[in-house]
Amino acid sequence: MSYYPLNVGIGSQPVAEDEALNYLSMPTEMHTYRPPRLPEPETLTAEMTGAKTTLQKLYEMVQAFNLTQTANTIELGELDAKNLNFIGQVLGDGEVKIKCTGKSIVNIQESVMAGIWHLQRLDEQGKIVHQQLDIGEVPNLLRDIIHEEGQTRLTLGDVPTNLMNAPAILVEVDAKQQTCAPNQPAHVINLSLLPISEEDQTFMINCLGTGTTTILSKGYGNCRITSTAIRYVWWVRYYNSMDNLILNTIEIVDIPQVAKAAKEDLEDSEKRLQGIMRDYLNWL
Repeated sequence: MSYYPLNVGIGSQPVAEDEALNYLSMPTEMHTYRPPRLPEPETLTAEMTGAKTTLQKLYEMVQAFNLTQTANTIELGELDAKNLNFIGQVLGDGEVKIKCTGKSIVNIQESVMAGIWHLQRLDEQGKIVHQQLDIGEVPNLLRDIIHEEGQTRLTLGDVPTNLMNAPAILVEVDAKQQTCAPNQPAHVINLSLLPISEEDQTFMINCLGTGTTTILSKGYGNCRITSTAIRYVWWVRYYNSMDNLILNTIEIVDIPQVAKAAKEDLEDSEKRLQGIMRDYLNWL
């Protein structure tokens, strides 16, 4: 007697082209810490005393933050280009980049050691007029800018009759925004799970307006955060490595958590900075 194999189970049968499932690609790149590439210690000259003093002070402030959770700032205005360049080499460019384009024009770059931030204030011509390092989950200057700029209340105006969920979503946004305060947990509205028409999307964008702060976080995939014209209301959108939108949310919070350095991040940064200063540069 002959037995004929039976093709059963998932994937055993041919699938019609129009029935095939097309799965959206998820993020594939994980950004991890990479030690900075630095010149050999013996090549550093006596002219680098400014960088040495600044980095020693930075290490002490990171230590202090991990003990007291008190943010601090180091001014860089007295350093020449050579010392600034070396500090830039040590710190590198990390996962989070922030741009503020309102009354204050500020570029903020997180270092490869999370929780250490390089701030540059620019004039209207784009010239750097002030530089500093901040230690903390986010720079205090960013908190000040966000608090000072933006409207305090959402106004709906005339609501078109062809909308689906936009009016209800915006009522929820307004209610949560009125009670939002610094350091409170975020209220997240996941738009990816809701039926939203193009008219809904356009109406919400027009009602919320455009803010002055943009944040890009590349911890896992890409997260693009943009402030609206309403204080503490943000668009938070996640993209995969092919730049396809995979999660679209509105967050009501002072600063979205994905842009902040965690306590554990700063503890790791202390160890990494200590390793560079003590084991490589012999500056501790």
